[in-house]
Amino acid sequence: MQESEEKYRKLVENVQDGIFILQGYPYPKLMFCNEAFAKMVGYTVEEMMALTIQKYVAPDDLARVADSYRRRLDGEDVPREYEYHVLHKDGKTPVYVNMHAELMEYQGKIATIGTVKDITERKQMEEKLREREKWFRTLIETSSDIIFVLDERGTVRYISPSVERILGYKPEDMVGKNGFSYYHPEDIPALQAAFVGLTQQAGGTATAFSRALHKDGSAAYLEVVGKNLLSDPQIRGVVGHCRDITERKRAEDALQESEERFRSLFDNLSVGVAMIDREGQVLAANKTVCRFLGYSQEELIGTPLLELIYPEDLDADRDLFKPIIKGENDHCLMDKRYVRKDGEIVWGRLHVSGIKDEEGHIKYMSAICEDITACKLVEKALLSKNSEMASVFAKCKHMKAALNRSEQKYKEIAEFLPDLIYKTVLLDA
Repeated sequence: MQESEEKYRKLVENVQDGIFILQGYPYPKLMFCNEAFAKMVGYTVEEMMALTIQKYVAPDDLARVADSYRRRLDGEDVPREYEYHVLHKDGKTPVYVNMHAELMEYQGKIATIGTVKDITERKQMEEKLREREKWFRTLIETSSDIIFVLDERGTVRYISPSVERILGYKPEDMVGKNGFSYYHPEDIPALQAAFVGLTQQAGGTATAFSRALHKDGSAAYLEVVGKNLLSDPQIRGVVGHCRDITERKRAEDALQESEERFRSLFDNLSVGVAMIDREGQVLAANKTVCRFLGYSQEELIGTPLLELIYPEDLDADRDLFKPIIKGENDHCLMDKRYVRKDGEIVWGRLHVSGIKDEEGHIKYMSAICEDITACKLVEKALLSKNSEMASVFAKCKHMKAALNRSEQKYKEIAEFLPDLIYKTVLLDA
């Protein structure tokens, strides 16, 4: 018997788990503990045997541990296994244990025998996990975006509180409902098709833009991004976020409307307008310019302006843009001939000015061209008429001079004619 007890004691002393025996009522006294239990809390076995339970059980767990001990001795059905916080000798090191307790007879009296496993590392990991979960939950719950998790059928498993601010629904009102039912009916088919495609791509992502219906019936424009984590055992769902882009969409629509108005104004101006880059290539041209030159807008874009000018006028135009690009001149104005697509030569009055960037450098140039072909034809006709009139005037002037000379002769004749008549006629008579 003594040999058997010795073997049992050696076995108890060498196991890694702590073993203890408590006895006494209503307050327990430590009757036995092995070295493993003593080491857990930083004491020797001898020091442990001199301690009361209040010295090594943390205050926040002491009442619970003592209550379980007393109720077990009273024959109540209490959990055999539970966790609690143990006080280390140094007062700083946290120690958490898992204890399994049973009733036994010790030295002829009822007692409690317990085995204790050090779970400090696990508890610390759990605490870190809780802190991390708390951090992520705080991040999710305070996010301006809607965070959601859907199952493979599109049912809402989780949705963040921000949904109430954006769509007016409380999260609990949406969980368990079909997520697509909160979107505009016209947008649902495309969203469902994208969702089905996403569920077939493990780890894949998808982005969609759609109108969601607010609780008050209005529409909110959302950018929806989802990631397939159905195969992740911790999630088993499609995780994503919805960003409210209603204001951005309104701004984009307003900008588009403004651009359309500008385009309409640009295209319907009575004068030709074109945008030219620093190399002189056409970036944009309105319909008036296109009609003037006989090209489509697609044909003109990218064409160097100098290629459209009449060859005999090129020399004067090669350095047309240099003073403007250098900032030496704000603009230039000149009348030039241009060659239409059909070969016809037309006249245009070109006004070029620079457009500066934020740093004051010329980035583009605007060119305003007015068709002055008719004016040039009239001018040419007038010049021709003027030439004819000048010739007539010269002839008239010559005739007038001859007439003046003739008149002078007549005057001279008239002056001596009476005397001549007197002398020749009257004297002869």
